[in-house]
Amino acid sequence: MTDKLSSFEERATQLKSKNCTVINTVTYRDGLKANDTGANPLGFYVDDGAYRIVQMSRDNDVMDATTEGISNPGKPPVNVTMGSYENVKGLKQVIWQFKRQYGVKNGFTIVPEDITMGGEHDLGPTAAPEGDNVAVKRSGCYPVWRVEGAGMLTYKEDQGRSFGAIRYFRIFEAGTNRCWRTERSDNIALVEAAEDQPPMSQLYELYRIGDAIDTATIQAIHPLNVESSDQTAVKKVYMSTRPATVDDLLRIISIKASTESRDQGWASDPQKGQWSWFELAIFTKRPTDGQLVKPSDIKQYQGKPLTWTSHENKLTTDFQWLDGAKFTWDHPIHRHMEQGNCIALLACAQYPLWENLIRNGKLSVERIDMNRLHTSTKQ
Repeated sequence: MTDKLSSFEERATQLKSKNCTVINTVTYRDGLKANDTGANPLGFYVDDGAYRIVQMSRDNDVMDATTEGISNPGKPPVNVTMGSYENVKGLKQVIWQFKRQYGVKNGFTIVPEDITMGGEHDLGPTAAPEGDNVAVKRSGCYPVWRVEGAGMLTYKEDQGRSFGAIRYFRIFEAGTNRCWRTERSDNIALVEAAEDQPPMSQLYELYRIGDAIDTATIQAIHPLNVESSDQTAVKKVYMSTRPATVDDLLRIISIKASTESRDQGWASDPQKGQWSWFELAIFTKRPTDGQLVKPSDIKQYQGKPLTWTSHENKLTTDFQWLDGAKFTWDHPIHRHMEQGNCIALLACAQYPLWENLIRNGKLSVERIDMNRLHTSTKQ
């Protein structure tokens, strides 16, 4: 894979193909020269947070640092590899938590997000040196990594109204000159860092989750009435997303429903609760709008349907716009999504004479924008 990585020049060409104008290119060699005259332009700051560790191919494909789970104590560690979309199952599998460690300049622990710790709370998962490789293992002491700037491309897009930067980093084992390098086998190895301009196999882009995003809105405009006659909850599909692709699973970081809706406008005892509401549910195949939903129609996990309350109607006879909860990337709905699954907005009502009337609905989906890094700003 290393011979397929995009060079600085090829990355600039990729930007130009997307109608971006490259303003400046700063290589590691340029940074070394700048050290002799003043501030190094590559001395940028990395915040704590959740990141994707990425390399780009010449075909503009994204490769992510990933790991297939973690071994139990006493078992061999699991190597960290650069994976393409074909072998990465979901967003959480490619998220790494960077936590600054004071006392070491640019020092961080790097911990995989997609880990179930079980009962081993004193032995947490962490990226760690394992011989000449980078692996994930359980440890009571998290190794520290040095994260340093090693290159940058700045550009403008959207007819000059927004600016961005692609920043390259090297990740060093603290206290040594060994850094990460992607091998032909896709394993990430630890090698002596190049003294001059490093090869692209030693350079990684960091995408902080939630900073570089775009928002897509799925809208439906049609009436639907749900009415309950007894204590059984009645649920109908109002709208749904398309079947999820692997690309969707890796980029979607939040989903939120909004409805123009109302209930029947009265209740004999309002203090007993609001029984006209909306849910977001996962389906293994796309349901039909207006479909009456049984619990068995919804995707199951451990014998329970995967559905979550979005929001409730207000007690009124007037239609009004209501916003639901925002289900961010760390919500279970994203962990349970698989390729081909859909998320549906369900209109629900329960108990005699309760109604849910809706005439307009939206699903707002935030996605990672792989064209921009967290430095992108609007003017």
